[in-house]
Amino acid sequence: MDGQDIAVVGLSLRLPGARNPEEFWEHLAAGRSLISEVPERRWRKEDHLGNPRREFNKTNSVWGGFVDDADCFDAEFFHVSPREARSMDPQQRMALEMSWQALEDAGYRADRVAGSRTGVFMGVCHWDYAELIEKEVSEVDAYYPTGAAYAIIANRVSHHFDFRGPSVVNDTACASSLVAVQQAVQALQSGDCDHALAGGVNLTWSPRHFIAFAKAGMLSPDGLCRAFDADANGYVRGEGGGVVLLKRVADARRDGDPVHAVIKGIGSNHGGRTSSLTVTNPAAQAELIAGIYRRAGIAPESVSYIETHGPGTPVGDPIEVSGLKRAFAQLGEGREAEPSGHRCGIGSVKTNIGHLEGAAGIAGMLKVILAMRHRKLPATVNFRRLNPLITLDGSPLYVVDRLTDWETDAAGTLRAGVSSFGFGGTNAHVVLEAPGGHAAEVTDAEAVTDADVDGGPDEGPDEGAEPRALRLPVSADDEERLRELCRSLAEWARAREAEGTAPPLADIARTLREGRVPMRERAVFRARSVAEWAEQLTALAE
Repeated sequence: MDGQDIAVVGLSLRLPGARNPEEFWEHLAAGRSLISEVPERRWRKEDHLGNPRREFNKTNSVWGGFVDDADCFDAEFFHVSPREARSMDPQQRMALEMSWQALEDAGYRADRVAGSRTGVFMGVCHWDYAELIEKEVSEVDAYYPTGAAYAIIANRVSHHFDFRGPSVVNDTACASSLVAVQQAVQALQSGDCDHALAGGVNLTWSPRHFIAFAKAGMLSPDGLCRAFDADANGYVRGEGGGVVLLKRVADARRDGDPVHAVIKGIGSNHGGRTSSLTVTNPAAQAELIAGIYRRAGIAPESVSYIETHGPGTPVGDPIEVSGLKRAFAQLGEGREAEPSGHRCGIGSVKTNIGHLEGAAGIAGMLKVILAMRHRKLPATVNFRRLNPLITLDGSPLYVVDRLTDWETDAAGTLRAGVSSFGFGGTNAHVVLEAPGGHAAEVTDAEAVTDADVDGGPDEGPDEGAEPRALRLPVSADDEERLRELCRSLAEWARAREAEGTAPPLADIARTLREGRVPMRERAVFRARSVAEWAEQLTALAE
C-alpha cells in the first residue's frame, strides 16, 4: 500500500492552553486537564446555570476547554479590512492562521506555493458567531453572507494563498475534521491536488448548545470528562482546532520533506438505523475499522494504541469499546492466533481539553502524532475505575492510565488508530504510522550553502575546529511581531535542546532562509549552536 500512503509534512494547532505542539505535548505528558468555567467574556454563567429539566433555558454545565484570545485576529497581516474582519466568523480567522502555520511548519513559503494545486478541506459543525451577529447587530452588513457561511472557512484559505485545488467544508458533526482528512487523502490519491491542508475548527460563543445538550443529558454536570470510567457522567465541550499539510509519501520522499506521520488508511461510514438518531452502532464501527485495516494490509497485532472517540458518556464509551473488540475479532478470523503478548492501549484526549466536536478528530490525530514523536503514551485523565458496562477481558485492549513508554511490535513500528464519531451516525477512523524511513534526510553538508556561512565559503574551519558560524535570518511585519517571534523561537529551541531532539543548526538556517516569507522588520543572527542562537533570540526579544 506504500503507493497510496499519505505523509503528514506540516501541522499546526490552537487548543486550550496550547498555541503550538510543544505546549500541547507538555500538557499531555503532565496529565493535565485544561477544563475551566466559561469565561465571562463569552457569557455569564449566572444567567444560564440551573436545572435544565425544571428551569427554562438553563444548563447544568458551564465548563469547557476554552481557547484564550479566540476573538483576536491580525487582520492587516491577512489583508482583511477591519470592517470585513468584524463580520468574519472567528472560525474563519483561526483556519487562516493555522493554515499559515502548517505551511511554515513544513518549511514552505506561502508566496512560493501560490497558484499550486493545493486543496483545502475543513470540518466544522457550529454557527455560534452567526447567531451572535443576528442577535446583537441591528444593521446587516454586506460582509455578513461571506462572514457567516461554512463554505468560506475553506474558500477563504484557498483565496488568500491562491490555491487552485479543491476547497471543501463538510459538516458531519463530531466526525467533521476526520472526514475532512479523508477527503484530502482521497483527493491526493486521485490526483486532484498535489498538497492538501486538512483539519477543523470549533469555537463556542453561545450558551444555546450548552443548554440544548444539557437538556439531552449529554453534558457532565461537574465539568469532568471521565472516559471509560465508572463515574462517567457526560462529555465536556471544548474548542480550538488543528490543520495538517498532507502530501503523497513518494512526493515527500522525493522532495526531502520532514514527515510527522504516515496515513496508512482512512475511511468513514454511517451506522444506519439504530434505536435513536444519536445512538451509535458498534457493528458499523467494527465494520469500518476492520475494512480499513484489511485494505491497508495492516496486521491488527501491529497496532498498539487507539485514540478513541471516548467522550466520557456512560453509554457511548461501552458501545465504542464493544465496536473495537468486534473489529479486532473480525481481523483475527482466518488468521493464525494473535500473539498472546499483543496489547493495545486506548485513551481519549477529551479528558485533557474537552470534546472539540467538529475539530475532535484532528485533535486526536495531533495527540497521536506527538506521542509518536516522543514514543510515549499520555495518561487518560480522570480514569480511576473501569465502567462496569465495559469488559476488556479476551481482548488486547487496556486503558492507558499513566504516562508510559510506547511499546512497539517485533518490527519496532509504531502504529495507531484514531476514531471520531458524529452524533448523527457518521463514523470515521484513520490508521497512522510513525515516519521511520519514509522521508529523505537532508544532511548538514546539503543544508549548508554559501549564503548560510558567516564570511562565505572560504571561512570553513579545519577538521577538529569549532563549528562554523551560520547566519540565521528572522523577519516579521514590525518590531513588536519580530520580538514575539524571537521569543517563541527561543522557547522552541530550548525545548528541543532539553529533549535532545533539536535539528542541526544547518537545517534551521536553511528553513529560515528558504521556508519563510521575508518581511519588513528583519534580524540576522550569527551562531555556532542551537543553544547560542536561543540566547541571541532571547536577548533581542527582551
